[in-house]
Amino acid sequence: MSLERLTQLVGQTSETTPPPHPFDPLSAAEIETAVTIIRKEKEDALFFNTVTLWEPRKAEMLAWLETPESSARPHRVADVVAIGRGSKVFDGTVDLSEGRLLAWEQIDGVQPIVSAGPR
Repeated sequence: MSLERLTQLVGQTSETTPPPHPFDPLSAAEIETAVTIIRKEKEDALFFNTVTLWEPRKAEMLAWLETPESSARPHRVADVVAIGRGSKVFDGTVDLSEGRLLAWEQIDGVQPIVSAGPR
């Protein structure tokens, strides 16, 4: 654990940051990238309710942890909930590693997370 933290600190001070761990929360830049990708693909005016990490699947993660040198690093994927016109709720996933929208669907009969707006 302390070696991992030391590696992070070296990356921060040398301006060469290693890629985030697959379970690290999305960075502000990754969230911005996910929103930009969706806005390019979808013409609706959208309010982004949540943009969070869609965690790698267990088998993919175990393979990478077992042999990180030879196994493919799990892709960073954003799980997105957005609200469109008429209170329509959309759920989607964005592959941040490939820069593309993986899934996008309107979900009927649900309400997104209620959150306080900016103050």
